[in-house]
Amino acid sequence: ILVCVGLGHAPEVDRVEEFAALARSAGAQILEVLSVTRKSAGPKFFLGKGKVEELRGRVVALGADLVVVFDDVIPLLLEPLRRTGVKIVQSLHCVLWRQVGPVSRMHRAVLASSRGFYRRGASAIMSASDVISRQVRELACGQHQPIIEFLPHYRPGQYSGLSAVDTKASPLEVIFVGRIEANKGVFDLVDIADRLRDS
Repeated sequence: ILVCVGLGHAPEVDRVEEFAALARSAGAQILEVLSVTRKSAGPKFFLGKGKVEELRGRVVALGADLVVVFDDVIPLLLEPLRRTGVKIVQSLHCVLWRQVGPVSRMHRAVLASSRGFYRRGASAIMSASDVISRQVRELACGQHQPIIEFLPHYRPGQYSGLSAVDTKASPLEVIFVGRIEANKGVFDLVDIADRLRDS
């Protein structure tokens, strides 16, 4: 069973298809896709307790032996599901804790409750970045389940509605959406802009 969450709308079809293809490439047979629509993200996780209970019922009804959760879910909520004997693979797309500033006492408690899941509860952890992988290793004190790093892929069709860029236009306008960090690409864009200006 694949679990996908959309905020404010159903999960995008392309995104669900990408996750399904990723699961199939790992040898999984997909019995069902559970799509969850939430008005907004919860303070710490997307998938609520009620939805986890619904998922548990579907696992039993379908006889599923693997659940792949493609969104950040507090691992403690997955414990009743794990106790049914189903294998759980969690796909992490966001850091477990922010790297700048203090971590709240509540968030530290949530992290502490997740330690056992990453050590022995999950069958594997999929990680969207080396930072997330490092945090899982740190949280589990190096005694974690296998971590599989992956990077999201964007299909050319997702950009088909954009008009062609006139690279000769002055000034060339580029928008960067993301955190201003050295490893997020914004400085690469500044470097590219400098090279284009000088050419």
